[in-house]
Amino acid sequence: MVGVELVKNQKTKIPATEETSILKESMRKQGVLIGTGGVKACVVRFQPPLIITLEELDHAVGVMDEELKKIENGVN
Repeated sequence: MVGVELVKNQKTKIPATEETSILKESMRKQGVLIGTGGVKACVVRFQPPLIITLEELDHAVGVMDEELKKIENGVN
């Protein structure tokens, strides 16, 4: 499992709770399932199966990258 904490600002470390929820839903719509959690609900959990291929992993990371850019730019 890989966990990534999302924050609104790297200096203030304000949790990106709403953005985390948006990311989870937008990735689900594209066929990539992630978990969320953490005390402040701003941790993205990526738990690929042990048999994941490099192509599948590249796809999942690509989708996450695209969706994070959309969220950062205010496009949902």
